[in-house]
Amino acid sequence: MKYVSNSIHLKLHKGCAGNGGLYTIANNKDENTMKAIEYLKFSEVNPHKFLPILNGHKTRKHLIEHEIFTLKTVTEWMHSKIEVDKEAGCRVRAIIVDDELAGWCGIQQECGKYEIAIVIDDQFWGVGRVVFQDLMRWARELNMMRY
Repeated sequence: MKYVSNSIHLKLHKGCAGNGGLYTIANNKDENTMKAIEYLKFSEVNPHKFLPILNGHKTRKHLIEHEIFTLKTVTEWMHSKIEVDKEAGCRVRAIIVDDELAGWCGIQQECGKYEIAIVIDDQFWGVGRVVFQDLMRWARELNMMRY
C-alpha cells in the first residue's frame, strides 16, 4: 500500500501505523534523505531510551515544566501513557526513525477533551509533519474527526 502526501511518499511495509507499522519516507528531491518511521507501543521501548529525549534542553524548553526524569519517574510516566493508550479514542506511540527512538506522539484526553501530542528530539524535527499527518489519519480511524 502506498500513501502520497505532497512531496513525501509513504510506503507501508508491515502492519498499520496505529498498530506499529513501518513506513519509508522519501523526499522526492533527494532519495538519499530516506527515513524509516515506525510507531511502537510504549511497552516495546526500553525506558532508558526516553531519558535523553525527555530531559533534553530543547525538549524541556517546549514542554510543560517538569522535574528531570529519572529511570523510576520515566518508567512511571510510560506506564501512565500505556494506560492512556487503553482508553477509547486514544492512541500513544513511540516514534522510531531509522531504528532510533526519536520521540513520542499520541491522541489523548486532557480535561475531558481530546488533544494531540508530538514530542520529537530536535535532531528528528524534520519528521514532524509526517507524524502529524499520521495522527490526523489515526483520529479519523478512531472516529475522532468528523469531516
